[in-house]
Amino acid sequence: MVSNFFTRKTVYQVTREDFAEYPVWEWAIGEEEAEGEDESFVRPTPLTSIPKRELAQFIVAASARLRNGSEMPACAEVTVKGDAISVTPMSIFLYDRHLDIVATETTRALSYLTQVADNYPAAWELNVPIEGEAKPRQGKVPRSMGLQLRAMWRRLKSVRQPSVV
Repeated sequence: MVSNFFTRKTVYQVTREDFAEYPVWEWAIGEEEAEGEDESFVRPTPLTSIPKRELAQFIVAASARLRNGSEMPACAEVTVKGDAISVTPMSIFLYDRHLDIVATETTRALSYLTQVADNYPAAWELNVPIEGEAKPRQGKVPRSMGLQLRAMWRRLKSVRQPSVV
């Protein structure tokens, strides 16, 4: 795929095959004047690592490790402000659908698909490194306090034995 005006897509139209060909996408800022395009459009780049710039944001191919140890393709947003870099995991790919990496519906879909109760994305790893770093960054997927409490309640409920009177 050649990066040009016609290869722009909304972030949720980028497929895992697109990420396999171009692992680093950038926001198509300043190109919103085209008919039907807005600030949600991204374009592929030829980059094989995340460059350190004064200010930039990229959508980057990643993988997500589920609680049961299996892996799924994913993507993350990388924000670069000079040497300050933050990574926010965004979506996992279930077939060619983007699922919010921290959503309750994602946990429900993954639990059904894998037949493992309370299976959710637990960790992430970028598919490309940050410029000057030897290996791609990785980290844990943050879970909301509500999701953590709900999971704990389910575990407690399943181990609780009925009392005999």
